[in-house]
Amino acid sequence: MKILITGASGFIGTRVSHYLVRNENVKVYGTYLTNEFVRVESTNHERLDVSNKQAVNSLFQRIGPNIVIHIAGTKDVAFCQRYPQRARQIHVEGTNNVTSACQELRARLIYVSSDCVFNGTKQIYFEEDIAKPFNTYGQVKFEGEKIVLSSSLSFIIIRSSILFGYHLPLQSSNTVSDTINSLANNQRIEMPTNLYNTPIYIGEGAMAISKIALSNLEGIFHLSGKDSVSRYELALATAQYFGLNENLVEPIESALGLRPKYSCLNSNKLERSLKIELSGIKEGLLKMKSDGVIPSGITLLDGYDKHIIDTKRYL
Repeated sequence: MKILITGASGFIGTRVSHYLVRNENVKVYGTYLTNEFVRVESTNHERLDVSNKQAVNSLFQRIGPNIVIHIAGTKDVAFCQRYPQRARQIHVEGTNNVTSACQELRARLIYVSSDCVFNGTKQIYFEEDIAKPFNTYGQVKFEGEKIVLSSSLSFIIIRSSILFGYHLPLQSSNTVSDTINSLANNQRIEMPTNLYNTPIYIGEGAMAISKIALSNLEGIFHLSGKDSVSRYELALATAQYFGLNENLVEPIESALGLRPKYSCLNSNKLERSLKIELSGIKEGLLKMKSDGVIPSGITLLDGYDKHIIDTKRYL
């Protein structure tokens, strides 16, 4: 079984690769664009710009994957809002290119989407709720969903809430890693009291994505943790469980210009389908602390400043 992961050097892709390479019946291939320094053992890595249709077709034809997990893109909401044309190239044209290449090979497609496809007027969202994107990032991810839905492929669309955990150099950060980095250096950090999510630990989320990829499931599924919390509440919990100074976390009220108030997902459908139980904040933070900074099998290539990672070892 050949599995190709686009964006395999990113925050999510690295961890998904980490779980899949443990399966002796699977050969994992991964792509990167800007982060060439992160590698997962037993994974073949190649550079790919998914917005380049010819490059996508050439790579897919050469590898011939049975399953494609499409994660490549940017989660930077502000970047997408400021550069909507580039956001469309990455997430809409890129997804169209990947979907078309999958159709040529009849490969199964797993598309990782976002909670930002909803506008935040409901406190909790289910799979059957109508998507109404709040920002440019949500809009381009939703257009990607529609491309996948209109294909003739076997597919899964996974909408994820905040995935938290340690991020490696050049990977996107998250509320928990930002909080740890700031408080460990005795720096104050501001966190919104009026932005709500259902966060899930990256280790648990990546394992669920890996199981989905190897399953016979089809359709749309939500992936999130059990608890609906504000960014401020998440930062306070992080400080508590990592033994850091919670007084350095300052509550603020977001102007709600970039993000919806509620980006909370219900994952009951996924839990029933995979026969798993996803964790809440407490369990997720404890798993993160137990797992450590860099999971075994994930390395940084020589040439990158490794002290960035080593400074967190005491945790």
